[in-house]
Amino acid sequence: MNSDPFFGPFLKVERADKHIRELEEIFRSHINSHVKSALSKTDEDGREKAFAALSGLLPPATPTIIGDAIHNLRVSLDHAYWVAVRRNAGQFYRFCGFPFGKKRADIENSINGWPDASKPKQCVIDFILDDVQPFEGGGFSLYDLHRLDITDKHDVLLPSHMSISLKGSDALIHRRRGRGGDISVVGPPDGTATLILGQGQQLMINPFGPIEFTGDLQSAVSILFGEGPLKHRPVLQTLRNLSQSTAGVIEGISRIA
Repeated sequence: MNSDPFFGPFLKVERADKHIRELEEIFRSHINSHVKSALSKTDEDGREKAFAALSGLLPPATPTIIGDAIHNLRVSLDHAYWVAVRRNAGQFYRFCGFPFGKKRADIENSINGWPDASKPKQCVIDFILDDVQPFEGGGFSLYDLHRLDITDKHDVLLPSHMSISLKGSDALIHRRRGRGGDISVVGPPDGTATLILGQGQQLMINPFGPIEFTGDLQSAVSILFGEGPLKHRPVLQTLRNLSQSTAGVIEGISRIA
């Protein structure tokens, strides 16, 4: 067994990263299957074209994998905080855990209400309040992790939207039905634009026919959170950022505890 007392917290982050990689594979497969990339073809200029009709639902286990990743990250912070308390010869207290609050004052009030024997060194508390800022709008955005963890305790975190981002020369091309139909390009070819669609929604605009997308589907299509605290935020990028922030916070605590 590793003798580093912070081995446990880092191990939980590693487990969260495994869940995130599993999600990446699920999303990649889903995009390939349900954005009909199998129908993609290359035009005379060498650009990829694919029908971009979004359909189908994600596998039923998807929200549980998201929840597992979030829970491991959240618990890793509690574990690291308790290691810091033990290093300060502290004693167990049933409410002892990594503090979160909507405002800094809420966290300070909670910590002040805990027995002195169940606190880490003051430098750890200062690091959490001044640098980590685990409140709304804090620098590490870890309050988002707290909100997601609470939501997951009461509801499933189901990704229910997709987005298609148009960058550079990417474009969505609508072709009118019928012989010699007109062409309409959506999104400035030299600018940026993002379309957000509900899960299972078809990307078709009457009276136009199927839509062709010029660009890389895997990099353009994102799976987003549905209803909840982080509505329309990209699932994978959000979890990756939270994992990186969590690992950084644990590393910071380990250096000063």
